[in-house]
Amino acid sequence: MPIHIRPLSLLLLTGLILSSAAYADVSPGQISKGGKLGVVVSSVNSHKDNSGNTMQTKSLTGYQASLFVNFRQSKIFSYQMELAIVGKGYKIPNVSVRDTRDTSVILIKDVTTLLTYLELPVMAKISLPVRGKYIPYFLGGGYGSYLMSGKLRLSDTLLSDEFKLANANKVGAGAILGAGLDIKAGSGYACLELRYEIDLTSVIKNQPEKNRALTFYIGYRY
Repeated sequence: MPIHIRPLSLLLLTGLILSSAAYADVSPGQISKGGKLGVVVSSVNSHKDNSGNTMQTKSLTGYQASLFVNFRQSKIFSYQMELAIVGKGYKIPNVSVRDTRDTSVILIKDVTTLLTYLELPVMAKISLPVRGKYIPYFLGGGYGSYLMSGKLRLSDTLLSDEFKLANANKVGAGAILGAGLDIKAGSGYACLELRYEIDLTSVIKNQPEKNRALTFYIGYRY
């Protein structure tokens, strides 16, 4: 099922997080670094066939692995930069396609779009000023992305074929909104995080579909 959050609402909330930096009591910065692993549930806002008809799409489960650096500006406010490899995509069930070996034959296939991106998120992070080992936080910002690999997989109950996705946009951008929990662990912090990403650019050239992704992360920083 496609994931829906209004883009305007997401951008407004991100702006509120970023603007709160102006009220932070800035102190000398502390730099921490770490890594995260995540499970990504992605889809697109819509997909149209060659006749302009909207087709049903299903979400796809992928992965995410990232390294990050956090620049603390005060007790509650910090900037965070990441370098991530992200697997996204979506599935269109029961599509009529021509057999590549005999074009006179029409087959019913599930079409899966498999996308692997290199993403560069830049975010503002607000940590709630609470005592103890558990520190809730919120974050928002944006990211740039580069498509490392794009494939179409045509499959049915018997066979599966893969083809290169030739008409995909190589470069994209999007917005991020998330929340998480830092947990004191040893000399650093473990983290649990839920993040929503929405592309501002389309997946396919001259097509309306844009990535939507909900990601659950575990990680550690020190």
